[in-house]
Amino acid sequence: MKRKALAVILITVIALSIATWFVYNQNSELQNQIRDSLKITEFSSGGWGNPAGMAMSVGFNITIMNAGITEVDGVILEIKRPNFDSDPFNITRTLGILHAGETTEIQDFIIIGMDRYFDEFYHSNFVATLRVGNTIVDERTLEITERQF
Repeated sequence: MKRKALAVILITVIALSIATWFVYNQNSELQNQIRDSLKITEFSSGGWGNPAGMAMSVGFNITIMNAGITEVDGVILEIKRPNFDSDPFNITRTLGILHAGETTEIQDFIIIGMDRYFDEFYHSNFVATLRVGNTIVDERTLEITERQF
């Protein structure tokens, strides 16, 4: 009787292991397909400008393309300075669904005070990160050094 119970437990463990391996591989394959099809094709800026008074602004142009054959849901774009995860100037855009073959263009900007510009932002790098859920699928870095006063 003990051998029978042990055999059932062993078969159950093996079956669960195979099922877990199968699900993991399917997930990994799907993530690789999304990573290969969803891309930031442009991340650019016209540089810093002085729109008025004691403020500085920088605009961003981002183009995202889904070159895959299926729609991707839960697409999120973040623009931030490297190593500043909880910066109030981070930009987060939830794009929702990006259909197969769809390209979307996003324009966004940051406005800061002149003092903060010279203290923290002058010659700043910015990172555009494209995620699906918590999975990073593409990332681009942009150094902005020009001032356009």
